[in-house]
Formats: sequence, C-alpha cells, structure tokens
Amino acid sequence: MSLRLSKRFRTVPLVALGPFAAMIRAVLLASLAGLLAGCLGNDEPTEAVQVTRVVDIAEAQAAQPFRVTRLSGQVVAAEETTLSFETSGVIEQLGIDVGDEFARGDVLSRMDDSRYILDLRRAEAETQRISAALDEARQNSRRLSQLGDRSFASGSQLDTARAQVATLEAEYAAAQASRRLAERDLERIELKAPFNGIVSKRMVDASEQVAAGQPVLHIQSLEGGYEIHTRVSETLINQLEPGSHHAVAIPQISAETFAGEIVRVGSEPLSSNNYPVILTLQGPITGLRAGMTAKILFRSSIPSLNTKPDAVELPMTAVSYDGDGAPYVLRMNPQRVLEKVAVELVDFSDTRATICCGVQPGDQVVARGVEFVSADDQVQPLNAGPERYN
Repeated sequence: MSLRLSKRFRTVPLVALGPFAAMIRAVLLASLAGLLAGCLGNDEPTEAVQVTRVVDIAEAQAAQPFRVTRLSGQVVAAEETTLSFETSGVIEQLGIDVGDEFARGDVLSRMDDSRYILDLRRAEAETQRISAALDEARQNSRRLSQLGDRSFASGSQLDTARAQVATLEAEYAAAQASRRLAERDLERIELKAPFNGIVSKRMVDASEQVAAGQPVLHIQSLEGGYEIHTRVSETLINQLEPGSHHAVAIPQISAETFAGEIVRVGSEPLSSNNYPVILTLQGPITGLRAGMTAKILFRSSIPSLNTKPDAVELPMTAVSYDGDGAPYVLRMNPQRVLEKVAVELVDFSDTRATICCGVQPGDQVVARGVEFVSADDQVQPLNAGPERYN
C-alpha cells in the first residue's frame, strides 16, 4: 500500500513511513467504515416517543340543589324625602349642610317672614273692617224690621237691609279664610325635620330666592334602616319570592355576609328586561351608608336536580361535544392518562355546568382546552411539576 501526497511528490510506500504507518492505516479504515454505514442506512424501525401534555385540571364537586347568582346592588336609605317650602320667598336661615345629623322637629331652614307677617296683618284688618260693617248692617236690619211692624218702613227697605247683611256675611267668611291662609303661610316658613336623620344633599344656599315646591334639602332617616336595590334578569325573576332570605355582602365594611329579605319584586322591567328587586337588611350594621355597593347572592332552586342525586359540578369549559352532539368530559386516571366519559348535562350557568352519570365527586377532569387533547393522552396537571427530593 502506498500514499499519494501531492502531484509534486512521488508516491511513497507506507512501509517507508516507519512507525506512523499503522496509525494512518487505522484512520483510513475507520473513515471508510463510516462512509459505508451512512450509505447503507439503518432499516430497523425506531420506537415513537409519547409526548406528555400539560392540561388544566378541575375536581368534580357534588352539586348543590340550588343555584347561586351573584348580582350587584346599591345601598339606599329605607326612608328618605326631599324638603321644600310651600310658598315662595328668600331663605333667611340655612345652617345645615351635607352630612349633618338632626333630630325630629329641628328647624332645618327658615324663610324671611316679613312679607307673610304683613299679609297676616292685612288679612286681620280686613276681617275686622268687614266684621264692623256686618254688625252695623245687622243693627240696621233689626231697626227697619221694627219700623216695618209699625208701618213706618216699606218692604223694599227691609229687603235691601237684609241683602246687605247677607253680602257682608259672605265677605266676612272670605276674610276669615284669607286670615287663616296667612296664618298657615307664616307657620310654614320653617322646614322642620320629620324624623331623626342626616342631610344627604343641599340644593340651595342662604339668601337665595326659591319658588314654592323647589327642592331645598334631601334627607335620609337614621331610624328606618337601609334597603338594597338591584335589578334581576327575566330568567331569574320568577324564582324570587317576597319574604325569601338571601346573603348580602358589603365589601367596604366587612368580608362577612348579612341577612337580606326580599320585600318587593317589580312587575315591569326598568330596561333590557331587568326587573327591580328590593331587599331589607336585618338589624343595624355599623358603618353602613347610603350609596355603598352591595353584592347579593341570590339562591334559587334547581328542579332538575331533584331526580339527580349523583350530579356533580364542573367548569362549563370542561364539557365538550362529539360529532353526534353528545356531551362528554375527559377524566384523568391515577396514571395521568385521559379517559373519555359520556355524561348528561343537567343544568348550566355562564361559568358552571351540572352533569351526572359517569363522573363522581373528587374525579379530576380537563377543565379547559378539551379540544386540544384526546383520550389515551398522557398528561401533566398544570402547576403540578415533578417531585423533588433533598
């Protein structure tokens, strides 16, 4: 065997290379064997590697015989009113503001009374004038009546005197009514508190001219408690009855819930088929104020569960449908392999589904992404990494 080094050099026998001949021969043989192996290839089949998929797992829970619907509401004072003057005038006193508390009978605002005092004095003077004229007319009528008995007065004179008395009596009655109206107007220049409460809104300022019936103060009672006003959709309204009790949460006050009782259920929708519902809160609640946000947990029965005692609840996204439209779920067995389980859909909401027949409480099923996995897939629950040991 010889080695060709270059065109410029002659062929040199490997024997002539001395101790390097064996090493060069081994390198050449190994290179030739690699080339032959690459050309011939490997016809033996390789074993497929199974991919473990990461999935979100949910645990089936025993279904409750009722549905809980969470809605938002607003705290409203059970007793509130808007105060206004029955007459027009200038506000002379308004020493109360928003947030101020008051007692029943307190004077909250007062109007300038000078005009109404003058009106009352004028009405009293007019009443006295007509009363004096009426007394004189009556005396004249009696005198003419006596003269008539003696034939010293004609019948026409007597008729005129009696007509004068009747006219003055009518004027006197009208004057008395005017005087009573003036007295009433003078009494009503003050706004008095109808109950113990707090001012929630003030619409005018002192020295401002107001008209009769113009709102001056909006007040809320501290005695009547508070109500929760909310709106309920048409799908739930027929399941709520006055007198039923439901849990109410006030996040601004406490993480606990309070007992609420439905007192009124609206018969006509306010907007978008939402019906008004009013609840009262049982007992005083420290720190509660009108305008706060409330969370109401309405409990309504599910008639379809009366015949399904083995029903369980799962996320709505855990239920999928096959080509025939039959519902199923993918359950994970202890070996973390998925199994397709046919189920029956009993009830559902926006986020939860109630199923039966095939899944027991405690079973673990794929919660989301059912369309991306299938039965017999090896899976790894989300956020459940391999066990580690020290």
